[in-house]
Amino acid sequence: MKPKTHIHLLILIIVSVSIFIGCATLQQTPAVAVHPARLVCPDAPQIVDGNLETIGTLAADGYVLKRVLVDYRRDQTLVNTRQIVGTKRAGALIVLKEPMYIAYIEIYADSALDEPQIDVATDKSRSSPVAFIPVKDRQLGKSIQPRQMRRFRIGKHIRYLRIMVDAVQDMSRLERSMVVKTQVTKIPLKGPTIREVKLYEIPTTRQ
Repeated sequence: MKPKTHIHLLILIIVSVSIFIGCATLQQTPAVAVHPARLVCPDAPQIVDGNLETIGTLAADGYVLKRVLVDYRRDQTLVNTRQIVGTKRAGALIVLKEPMYIAYIEIYADSALDEPQIDVATDKSRSSPVAFIPVKDRQLGKSIQPRQMRRFRIGKHIRYLRIMVDAVQDMSRLERSMVVKTQVTKIPLKGPTIREVKLYEIPTTRQ
């Protein structure tokens, strides 16, 4: 074996051992809860205030639009459509005041949370927007029942954390009208409610 090959092999071994030791250190270091003062959530500040008794509502921006046209002489429905205007998802963005290695998070639901999705991102640059990466966890996509807590593994250095779930119909704000013999129903969407989102970091990796 040539001397250069020996050197390259030695470097590869050193790098591999360093990575292994670093990963082992992260796994052995206990995660601690991030203090609420280090978190900001403009959409629903109550979900990161450290108080399980307060409730935050996720932001929603959409509505269900239904159109029904009935020929009453023939007792026949001519038009029956349903569409989502805007988005059917509701969410909240949590901003960490500094980048942290987040081991996992806990979501404390108030109402039911359907199809939960979590995305994370690091700092954005001046020339490009935030690039979110979806978190992979077997629990994601499964509904969280009211008053239930669910834990999701993150395992990344992050600055932004986005939570998305299905919005729900707000029947108390339902509107009906007639437009050219067509009954139009508009049902605004609202965000589900969350008691708290707790983030847990590995202190030794704080930047």
